[in-house]
Amino acid sequence: MGDPVTAFIAKVIVAIVTPTGSVAAISTTFAVVSKIAATVAAMAAASAYAKGQMPKLGDSADLKRDVNIRGGTEARTIVYGEALVGGVIAYSNVGGPDKRELTTVIVHAGHEVHDMTDVFLDASRITNAQIGSGAGAGTGFHQVTSGDYFVGAPTNTGYAGVDRRKGSPTQSSNALLIAQFGTDFDTADRGRNVAYSVFQLALVEPSQKMFEGGVRDYKTLIQGKLVYNPAADTSAGADMIANGFASTTYKSYSTNPILCAIDYLMDDRLGMAVKPSNINWDEVVAEAAYCDRPVATSVTGERDTRFSCNGALSTYDTYKTNISRIISSCNGSIAYKNGKWFLKAGRYGQGYSGVANGAFSSNASWAKFGTGTAAETGGRMECISTSGNKVGRYQQLNGLVVGARYVVTGLFEDAVIGAASKAEMNITTGAGDTGTVVGGASIATTGGTPNILDGNQEFEFIATATTLFLNVLAIGTSTVYFDNIEAYVVAEVTLNEDWLRDSVGIQTGLTKQERFNGTRAFYFSAAESFKQIQSLEVTNTINLARDNQESLFRELSLPMTNSEDRAQRIQYKLLKMNERQVRISVACNYLALNVAVHDRLMVTIGELGFNQKPFLVETWELMDSQGGVNMTLIEDDADYWRDPDTNDYSTRTDTGVVIPATPEVPPPTNVTLTARVGLPDLTISWTDPEPSQQYDYAQVYRATSNNFGAAVVLVDLRGNTYTDTQAAAGQNYYYWVRSRKGREFSTEVATTPTNATGAAINAATATNVEWSGVLNTAGTIPANNATVGATWGSDILNEPTSLDGIDSTATFENLYRRDNVVFREIITYGTGLPANPAQHPNNSLYFRTGVGYYISSNPYPNAGPSGWIYAGALGGWDGSTVATGTITTLGSTTINATTINADSLDVNGAGDVTQAGTGVTFKAGASNASYASELSQFVATRAATTAYKFLATRSSGGSDVEHNLRGNGDGLCDGAWTGGGADFAEFMEWADENPTDEDRTGMTVAVAVQDTTGHITPKIKIAEAGDVVIGAVSAAPTLVGNSDWNRWQGKWLKTKYGAYDLDAEGNRQLNPAWNGSTYEEHIPRDERKEWAKIGIVGFVIIDDGQVTGNNWINFGSLGQGVSRWLLK
Repeated sequence: MGDPVTAFIAKVIVAIVTPTGSVAAISTTFAVVSKIAATVAAMAAASAYAKGQMPKLGDSADLKRDVNIRGGTEARTIVYGEALVGGVIAYSNVGGPDKRELTTVIVHAGHEVHDMTDVFLDASRITNAQIGSGAGAGTGFHQVTSGDYFVGAPTNTGYAGVDRRKGSPTQSSNALLIAQFGTDFDTADRGRNVAYSVFQLALVEPSQKMFEGGVRDYKTLIQGKLVYNPAADTSAGADMIANGFASTTYKSYSTNPILCAIDYLMDDRLGMAVKPSNINWDEVVAEAAYCDRPVATSVTGERDTRFSCNGALSTYDTYKTNISRIISSCNGSIAYKNGKWFLKAGRYGQGYSGVANGAFSSNASWAKFGTGTAAETGGRMECISTSGNKVGRYQQLNGLVVGARYVVTGLFEDAVIGAASKAEMNITTGAGDTGTVVGGASIATTGGTPNILDGNQEFEFIATATTLFLNVLAIGTSTVYFDNIEAYVVAEVTLNEDWLRDSVGIQTGLTKQERFNGTRAFYFSAAESFKQIQSLEVTNTINLARDNQESLFRELSLPMTNSEDRAQRIQYKLLKMNERQVRISVACNYLALNVAVHDRLMVTIGELGFNQKPFLVETWELMDSQGGVNMTLIEDDADYWRDPDTNDYSTRTDTGVVIPATPEVPPPTNVTLTARVGLPDLTISWTDPEPSQQYDYAQVYRATSNNFGAAVVLVDLRGNTYTDTQAAAGQNYYYWVRSRKGREFSTEVATTPTNATGAAINAATATNVEWSGVLNTAGTIPANNATVGATWGSDILNEPTSLDGIDSTATFENLYRRDNVVFREIITYGTGLPANPAQHPNNSLYFRTGVGYYISSNPYPNAGPSGWIYAGALGGWDGSTVATGTITTLGSTTINATTINADSLDVNGAGDVTQAGTGVTFKAGASNASYASELSQFVATRAATTAYKFLATRSSGGSDVEHNLRGNGDGLCDGAWTGGGADFAEFMEWADENPTDEDRTGMTVAVAVQDTTGHITPKIKIAEAGDVVIGAVSAAPTLVGNSDWNRWQGKWLKTKYGAYDLDAEGNRQLNPAWNGSTYEEHIPRDERKEWAKIGIVGFVIIDDGQVTGNNWINFGSLGQGVSRWLLK
């Protein structure tokens, strides 16, 4: 690619004179204010010598742009955006009276540029305003009118001048060069498509010291190539496709990285010569628009273009190098799919923003709702609400794809939030924050303490309809300003089990070589006269905690970036992306043909726990011989791509003091949800991130649906536990916790379990009740700690005078338990109770269809009336008087041994227990802390056979069987058996019988005794070098075979293949050698030291340094001397 710069450069003569040489006299351009002995010839020679000592830098565009080089054939320089560029010394000569004027021609770029402004002579900057009273480039030769190269009173004369030519295709010849060096230049030397500068220096008394040693570097600040803007065309790409790259109709100056990259792809003279018809133009327009969006900077309230490309390339470098340099300025990527080139900026989502006027240039496209102020003010949407009200603006989002994932981002600024108030951005099914909330993000406060927060907010949602509504609003006593609201589609395609042709590999952590938690970048700073400098360090505390506080820095080169904020913004996003941990390898069928690298997919694989989880495609390989495509995907999330807030930037003061960014806040861990004994309160607990002294503040959120966007903050506190005393009995709640440091927050973490009905977790073990948590319908609350066996008149109010002989309606209070929640309610019971008091003593427990009464003491031991069941403190259940039919109240009351003082409950005959409500239908419990028996037992007299079932579960009213536990011990299910382990294992016996009961977990094994006779059990040993490794001792398998867990393995006769030998009726046949040993006398293999569970397939955690199988895959170290391996 090292082509010559142009015929113009090839023709000019590099004429450097020696101190004793001579050249033709040239006309005087500058006034010589004094006669001095020194000569410009000496100066020119010194300058030439200096140039000769510099190496040729054609292999480094970063260095080449900052210096001048000399040679007959040099690679061309390409300038995009604004850059300070040196170039090729195309010509240098002296002339004028006494040869006191040095003229030098520097070629800066091999193409037309938009403008040429300031020039630099070594370290001296001459601004455009100081050149010929601000005369612009292309207007001829102009002297310096102020600054370092200007002599003041009394002469007021400049001793430097410059003529800047922008390289227009119609550019004319240079009159100055022809006039002064007519033997070297003529009118044919026009330099078209070449941007160059002519510098002329005059030696005068004030400049003598400055010129000693010669001027080493001539540079010009250039606004570079004119690039095609498809958004301005009548149809994106139409002009380029019809008229070719040479067309200038829709070309203009731009610093947009996507437009610059597309220009380089299409350039058939300096770039890759890609045909315009082979470019996805719709994506180009969308990605370019994303780059141009305004974002927060290090200065509060100021905005900057999200991504900007400013720098120089060299045709010496490869296409890959140059395109990578351009897209480094936007964290971008490039892909080729289905005959088209795709360019993507570093972002979460794709396509155009679905939000009209998201920058709020006016109120257009946004309709007001609510009470208060909601209006565009200074390019932002101002929302001011008052107590008890809400106000905001909304717009309709159309053309959504049902089931697709979308992301919404926006800036919340200058927010002042009062107590029980918040600012919110959400998606709803109805206009103006009505209907169902589909997703959202909010900032709030509690306890009357205002929480002022500026920064980016983002949330994701799955579209539930083709039309939804985007709302921005203030609720309660709140003031907030919204800006730069964007919405993009993330993924429309879901990869599920139908795509798979083979198993899925999973990696749960990045390798150490991939991980980093800090960065430093080198960029060309416009604020520092375009010097290449190192940015302030950017760190990520989440990654640092992941890496056990070990500093892992990565140095970056950002050659097309020209500001500290932009350099930090790129690094911030790269560090966020390095937070990703989960990577999967999928062997797909041809459904993956329409996927390309850098596409996003939603992944739904139940076995892995993925439900519409977003992933980014890292690699894509067609495997025609295997009938499909292999891909590597890495997990993705909106937070990994978010723009930094003002607090996320580090800054340096004028005195050089570095003010570090507010560190990224790590999320809390071990976030749990438990019920308090005093029902129905719920307690949320968590562990603060390390170092805990820096991250000991947290916020707790609550919602009635599994949607964080709809959650409200309950508390902002310094601590790691909070009890929600406002939880209503019977209401289902979801909770989240976020760590906080200053005004920065971590991502939210859901509790485990994710939700709970008030007091449903620990209530089963409660023996007394804190009545503050019990419903109080009648307004009469008994004393606290009323026992479960409470009696009328003592612990329960409104005791009826008597139950004996009541024939009319009576009302009284009832204490009962439903779904392990204690309730108190008013019961009205009607006529028809039996009149014989001997059959229904006052203090007995009765059940009748639709009604349940609880009175606890003095049971009557005799049978109750027909159609009634009763249980007393001593009597247990008496089934002899139970009428056949359905007992509809059993589901609303928990009966246990403590309640009825009975040891068992026997149900004989045919009868149904049916749940008419929504609670638990049947529950067996044991409250004795020393309980060691069987909570449930199913016994059949018949021997084991498939003719009957111990348990069958059915759905669809009984028509579909979901589970079948056969009488022969087989288990069947319509779905999948899921375990908490990760590998498939079998019990195997140690050859040495493990005499010391050594814990050999994590050791790999090999066969020690081969079973060649049919009578010797194969045994295992710890694997050594050279052994054929068959597995490893597993700590937590998900399935274990060869266990003989319940009896001597030889009790029943078996065939030679190991199956049970059945008689003619399908029953097992007893082994004559069976000695009558019972189940209790048998010692299972998992309790015998000579047996071990050997993982043979799946993930097993293995001690480092073990001999491993040849086809095993190491999924990385877990620390503490162990690693996760995939056995296959």
